[in-house]
Amino acid sequence: MTSTQRRVHFDDYCKRGYQDALRFATFITRDRDEAFDLVQEAMVKAFRSYEKNGELPEGRAWLQQIIRRTQIDRVRARQRRINALSLEETLEDNPHQIPTDPRLNPEQKLMAECPNPEFEALLSTLPENDAKAVRLSLREDLDESDIARQLDCGERSVRQRLARAKRYLTQAARSARLMTLVQAQAQKQQGAAA
Repeated sequence: MTSTQRRVHFDDYCKRGYQDALRFATFITRDRDEAFDLVQEAMVKAFRSYEKNGELPEGRAWLQQIIRRTQIDRVRARQRRINALSLEETLEDNPHQIPTDPRLNPEQKLMAECPNPEFEALLSTLPENDAKAVRLSLREDLDESDIARQLDCGERSVRQRLARAKRYLTQAARSARLMTLVQAQAQKQQGAAA
C-alpha cells in the first residue's frame, strides 16, 4: 500500500469513528472544546502508530485507548506545570526560603523542604516501623541492609516501607506547599481589599 493509499484508508477510518471519538472525549473531559483538541491530538498519534505498524484495528477500543492515554498525558503535563509554577510562586512569596540544591536526591530535598517539627509531625502519622525506617535512612544515613538488621526484618520489607513512606511524605509536602500558596494568595487578596 502506498503512502497516499494509507492516508486515504486512515482518513476513511477517522471519518467513520470521529463522532464516537468526540463523544468519548467529551465524556472524559466534560468540555467540548477540550474534547475537540483531545480528539485531534489522538488522531495524530493514531496516524503515527498506523504509519509505523501498518495496521488499523477495527472497532472503537483502539482509538478510545489512545484518547484515554492522551488525556492522561495532558493531565499529567498540566499538573507538572502547576507544580512548577507553585514552586516558583512559593519562592517569590517567601524569599527567606532556601531553594534546594538540584543535585540532592529526593530524600535530601524532602528533608531540606520540611522544617524538623513539621517533618516529625508527618513522620508520626506513618506506621511506627515505616517512620523508623525513614529516620534510619535519612538521619543516620544507613543502607537497606543495616536498616533491616535494626528493624529485624528483610531488606525487601525495608524497601517497601521506605517507598511507601516516601510516597506519603512527598504527597504531604506537596499538599503543604499548596496550602501555603492558598494562604498566601488569600492574604494578598485581603491586603488588596483593605
